[in-house]
Amino acid sequence: MTTPPAAVLGRILTDLGSTLVEVAAGDPDPARPVGGVLIHDPHDEPARLPGAVVLGVGVHGAGPVAALVERAAALDAAAVIVRS
Repeated sequence: MTTPPAAVLGRILTDLGSTLVEVAAGDPDPARPVGGVLIHDPHDEPARLPGAVVLGVGVHGAGPVAALVERAAALDAAAVIVRS
């Protein structure tokens, strides 16, 4: 049995391409391991999953997005994705 290649941020960004994902802020580390995906829920306590890609479902506006990015960074997330 072969082990699939590790998920790293650069591979995810490349596989999804600029049609689906645009880096709007920061300088992503392409070698950063991705540990999983978390869906942000403002009514739940923040979960810590090192290397998570956090989906900011329903997060709109500069202030709430910035707050989510800061919270995710403090919890060692690899990336935050929000819909524009």
